[in-house]
Amino acid sequence: HDDLPCMDDDDFRRGKPSSHKVFGEGVATLAGDGLFAFAFEVFTRSRSERKIEVIQDIAGITGPKGVVAGQEMDIRSGKERSPALLRKTHFHKTALFITGSIRAGAIIANVPEPILDHLTRGGKCLGMLFQITDDLLDLDEKGTEEERLTYPSIYGVESTRFRAKGYATRANHYFEKAGKDFKVLNHFTRFVLHRKR
Repeated sequence: HDDLPCMDDDDFRRGKPSSHKVFGEGVATLAGDGLFAFAFEVFTRSRSERKIEVIQDIAGITGPKGVVAGQEMDIRSGKERSPALLRKTHFHKTALFITGSIRAGAIIANVPEPILDHLTRGGKCLGMLFQITDDLLDLDEKGTEEERLTYPSIYGVESTRFRAKGYATRANHYFEKAGKDFKVLNHFTRFVLHRKR
């Protein structure tokens, strides 16, 4: 939904036409709704005794106090350039979403609570890293610092890159504390930090 005219109004995503430009707004909206519902369907098929906990977790993270709140903050931010609003918006609209994905797998796998805590903290850092690199990629793609609330529009490009590296370092720290079984998340952190699309 993020690229739709009523949200970010982006016609392109990483050099390719956005879904609403290819298929129309109605189909793009339905695709987003369908994929969201499908995630819950997948969790209901799990044999884990903790699947209800995962469904509640994901619903809370993506609902009006989570991702939806972040999107609403993003829409309403206008020309406001508050670092606090920027962090809060990015945390809710992206970091919580990625954290929820990591937590879902960990809960289904029945990891112990201390490890889940490390994964949750690492997920929040990874989510912030993802949004910051997305801001940088948008800047590279569009060539200007837009009026939207982004890290480059507040901190400039070099400081934004520095902040991205800081989030990557913290994410890796927490994933390493979670143990060797979660080493793949360190690779994912490197991928996000250096991604070009």
